Amino acid sequence: MKFGETQIIRKEGEIRLLKIGAKYDREVFCVIGNGSTKHYEDYEDALEEFNLRWMKEKFGSSSNSNAGECINCGYSLQGGSYTLPWEDGDNEYGYVICPHCRCKNERY
Repeated sequence: MKFGETQIIRKEGEIRLLKIGAKYDREVFCVIGNGSTKHYEDYEDALEEFNLRWMKEKFGSSSNSNAGECINCGYSLQGGSYTLPWEDGDNEYGYVICPHCRCKNERY
């Protein structure tokens, strides 16, 4: 790939994973959309960021993810922070952090 050439590798919604020709016959990868633009030397790192962004776009804003009451304090989970399954590395299930008491509420 020549310096400055760009190729779209993956596209989901508003998110793009690009391959860009760089100096010295290198290729770098770029993830754009739904957050700040990030550049990567390694394809696997770029793909991980891409997958995280499109999963958050597709599933993270779902009204079901924040619905319900906290298992600890009983207050609404509306406005809580949702974490996708495996997003933090070892969570098999997604969960919502209660905005009131900070308790993890797993979503199956």
